[in-house]
Amino acid sequence: MAAARAAARGLRVKVIAKGMGATHWHAGTVDVLGYDGAGRPVHRPFDSLAG
Repeated sequence: MAAARAAARGLRVKVIAKGMGATHWHAGTVDVLGYDGAGRPVHRPFDSLAG
């Protein structure tokens, strides 16, 4: 999905795996916290979750 969105925006992408990914076999969650609720970058995710 990320590769498809990046390609749709004109970026060059290369998918280096094939088949069903981990989201098919697991709960379907993504363990990434990049920005907080105010849109600021999160540099220490654990500290951001504590508050």
